Amino acid sequence: MARSHISRRDFLKLAALGLGGLAFRPWNRNSFQPEFPEAELLGRVNAGKVDIKERPDADSPTIGVLYEDSIVPWMREVAGKNIFRTNQRWVETPDGYIWAPYLQPVRNLPNAPLMALPDTSTGAGMWVEVSVPYVDLTQDNPPPRSPGLKDRLELGMLPRLYYTQVVWVDQVRTDEEGQVWYRRE
Repeated sequence: MARSHISRRDFLKLAALGLGGLAFRPWNRNSFQPEFPEAELLGRVNAGKVDIKERPDADSPTIGVLYEDSIVPWMREVAGKNIFRTNQRWVETPDGYIWAPYLQPVRNLPNAPLMALPDTSTGAGMWVEVSVPYVDLTQDNPPPRSPGLKDRLELGMLPRLYYTQVVWVDQVRTDEEGQVWYRRE
């Protein structure tokens, strides 16, 4: 079965168009969101698979592997060696070194969930910014209509919003387990 490949930028454009009816939970220690490492600065793996190197050198031994959306403590940036690449920055983690372009710098700054949205000239709602490495989405009105969302779900990947993404939220509800959900229409 042939699969079309879509760039991250194109996926985000399509997802923005097809987000209708998606709901997302605010980060909270009692929800199904993962526990992120404790550190002032974190890194989110933004490539499918990355090698953790013993030294900041592409030719050094690989001592581990991480996959997309893994979160690691970002200790510091160092200059290293990656032949045929302009960028020679590496990020030191507790487990080794990762070439910097493979990590998105993120923070984990959870907010208290709101129980009501402010009124605006167009009704209740507000712009919200993701302030944690990522939040998982659920679709409130299946089936998915966005090609990017369809592809992601067919690949078994959760639809997500990532650190610093901004979306308009137009509804808040609390489920039977007491979890607060926001809706992006």
